Amino acid sequence: MGKVLLYDVDTRTLLLSRWVHQTGRVQAVRWNSQGTHLAAGSLDESIRVYSLANPGDVASAKNAHRGGVATLLWAADGVLVSGGADGALKTFEVKL
Repeated sequence: MGKVLLYDVDTRTLLLSRWVHQTGRVQAVRWNSQGTHLAAGSLDESIRVYSLANPGDVASAKNAHRGGVATLLWAADGVLVSGGADGALKTFEVKL
């Protein structure tokens, strides 16, 4: 199961461990420019966007890339670009 754990690197403490929605290994993670949302892509072909302010709020794009998600980039506020094992680049509008 894929997990996204959030640590405070200064204090070396675990801050959040409840982002466990992916069923495959997480291969790509990217914070938005404000540091309020984290996008995670995995081998289960999904992309999840997590909210730091509301950890239970999760936006998802299932079957985003055949063979898994390889890379993520926030192109602008609310615009997420992904690349996958299928050789495709895709753009997603995310309501933050």
